[in-house]
Amino acid sequence: AHARRVGSALRAASHLLAVAAESGEAPASGARAALEAALCGGEVWRLGSAASSFVRTGAYGWAGSVLSHSTAVAAGTAAEMAGLLLGGLKESEPACHAALWEPLLLLLRDHGAAVSCSAAARHTLPRLVSLLEHGCHGAAPTVARALLPLVSLLPAPLFEPPASAALPPAA
Repeated sequence: AHARRVGSALRAASHLLAVAAESGEAPASGARAALEAALCGGEVWRLGSAASSFVRTGAYGWAGSVLSHSTAVAAGTAAEMAGLLLGGLKESEPACHAALWEPLLLLLRDHGAAVSCSAAARHTLPRLVSLLEHGCHGAAPTVARALLPLVSLLPAPLFEPPASAALPPAA
């Protein structure tokens, strides 16, 4: 019951943020400011580890709404959002994958530098390989549409081997 409430609250907040942005409400006023203040803290971005797929789906949707409708807030929380969205690459629920990819691609497109600095960035390629090895956990149509854009948007440092794996200099 608690997971349904949290997931529903995140979905409702996403909708309210979109409506406020579309109505032309100023970013620092009214409901929009209250939503951003209440739901852009670090604890919200850690909901990617929630046991309930309903909560995780809501968190991905909220991240997408912030990225789409609150660019200033998104810029300030991009590193925390990167942890949530890059962590979503380990998802095994198809419904979560449907909610994950658009916000992840928006984050990479608009805040690639913040993604590179995120602690979650170093796990990106191994998680992506694991996702593909497991047949995308039943979400192949969703993943297939996002895979090439994802690879094109990943920051170049993610493709470099770690310093510990570098070859020794030639003698």
